[in-house]
Formats: sequence, structure tokens, C-alpha cells
Amino acid sequence: MYYEVYLCKRGYNNAIFVFHQLFKSCSVVILLDRSLLFQIDFEKWVIYLLNVIKLNQDRQRNTLEKLSEHIIQLRIPEGYELQQETILPKLPLTTLKGFLNFEKLLNTNKVAMAHCVQYFKNIGGSSLSDATRRILYATFDKDLATSFSWLGQKNNYKLKDTGYSKALFAAVKSRKYEDNICSDRDIETAIINWCRHAADRVRAHRSKVSN
Repeated sequence: MYYEVYLCKRGYNNAIFVFHQLFKSCSVVILLDRSLLFQIDFEKWVIYLLNVIKLNQDRQRNTLEKLSEHIIQLRIPEGYELQQETILPKLPLTTLKGFLNFEKLLNTNKVAMAHCVQYFKNIGGSSLSDATRRILYATFDKDLATSFSWLGQKNNYKLKDTGYSKALFAAVKSRKYEDNICSDRDIETAIINWCRHAADRVRAHRSKVSN
């Protein structure tokens, strides 16, 4: 079956698009000025167009996400203590399930990540270690903290390479400290030490309550 469509475009008055289907094989033949012939597999051409549309949609989505993040930064003055937006869970977290949901949110929602970084940043701290500890205290209930370690030792949940740790690092490194110490290794050490003493803090708290 053949379909012919005569087009007058860009001066090609004799341009002819001939669509034909033969044995379920579909192709497009384009004849320009009856001298230039292109043959394109129709199915591949459709796939190509769909990929172009998807690429444009991805670019638009990325642009909107960047604009959203920029607007958030403009709306939050420096030094202003950001109230926890509804997009973030209630902190401190008290269950591992709550942390996993928080982690999923940070990994899939860039706006939530931006909110989280700003919230952590405004928690403050006089030094890198102090800022890191403050964020950890603000995030984890004392009992839940015993379930975590930096590398996941002793069947604990690993904090390294999580969306949460990325938010923490970004917040801590965005601030300036009097001692000018601000390296990834220093942040890791602060997290390791804080997690290491989580059980001691729980025991101390229970002892204090019982007395």
C-alpha cells in the first residue's frame, strides 16, 4: 500500500514523501527535486523522534529542579533557622524504617535534599566536629543511633555512601570554622566517634533516669 503526500517547503516544490508498507516492513522514501533520495527505516525514525522528545523532557525537568533549588536558597536568609518543612520527616528519627524512608526521599527528591542541607547547615556548630555531632544528634534518637556505624560494622546500618551522609557533608563543608579544618576525613572521624559512643550514651541516660 502506498501513500503519497506532495509538499511545498523550503522551495522544494516537487518534494514527495512516499510511505509504503510491504510485508510488515515500513520505510519512508523522501524524494527532493526528483534528484536526492533518502531512505530511512520508519520504525527507527519513530524511535529516534521519541528519544528526542524524552531528552527534551529530561532537560526541562532538570531545569525546573535547578530553579526550585535556587528559589529555596533565595527564600531562606543566611542564619535563619529553617523550620522543618512538611517535605522532610519529623526529626529526630526514632525507627530504622523512618530513616530508610528519609533516605529514599533524599535520593529521589532534589528539592528535599536542598531543604535538608539547608536545615543541617543552620543547626550550626563552633567547629567541624561540633557541627557534625549537632546534625547527628538532631537526626537520630539516642536509641536509634546505636543501630548505625560509618562502615556498617557489627551488623549496623552503614551511613557511608548514603543520601543522608551526602546532605551532612554538604552542610558541614558549606560553613567556615575558626580552626579552618574542613576535610572529608575529619567529618568521617567525627561520625565514627559519635556512632562508637552511641551505646555509652544510652547507658548513661538510663543510669541517670534510674537514679
